[in-house]
Amino acid sequence: MTTAAFLARTGRRVLVLEKHSTAGGATQTFRRAGYEWDAGKLEWAPMPDVYNRVFIADREYEYRSGVRQFKDRMKEYFPLESGAIDRYVDMVHTANRTARPYLAPPSALHRRTSRSTSASANPVTGSTWIRPTSGPTPDPTSTARQPRSRRTPSTTPCRRTSSPSRP
Repeated sequence: MTTAAFLARTGRRVLVLEKHSTAGGATQTFRRAGYEWDAGKLEWAPMPDVYNRVFIADREYEYRSGVRQFKDRMKEYFPLESGAIDRYVDMVHTANRTARPYLAPPSALHRRTSRSTSASANPVTGSTWIRPTSGPTPDPTSTARQPRSRRTPSTTPCRRTSSPSRP
C-alpha cells in the first residue's frame, strides 16, 4: 500500500487488489466508536541466522539476522561500499524511528514526538501519508471530549489516495 501511495503521488495509475474485505491484509477487523481496528493473533518468532538468500547470476548473498551480522556480511560481499552500507542501515533505523509513533498506543505518544516525526517524514512522503497533529491520537474508547487540533503553518493537509490516480 505504501508503494501504491508513492506511485500515485508521482502521477502513476495504481490499482491495489485485496482479497480480504478490508484493505491491509489483516485477518479480520471490528468497529468500535466509529473506528475500525485490525484484529488477529500475533506471535513473534526468532529469526533464523540466515533469513534470506538472494541469487544474482552465479553469486549467492545471505542476509543475516542482527544489525552487526547483516552489516558485516554485506561488507564482506561489497568491501568498497562500506560507507554506503552504514548509511543504508542508518536510514533503516531512521525509518523505523519515524514509524514508531504511528504503531504505538495513543497513550505512549507525546505531542513533540508526533510533530518531530511528521517533520522528518513529510519531505519523503509529502502530505499523502502524514498530517501533523497538535497532540497524540485520541483514544477511541475514551468518553472524554478531545481538544480541537490547531492548524499551524507547518501543518499540511492530507490528500486522499484511495482511488487510482489518473495521468
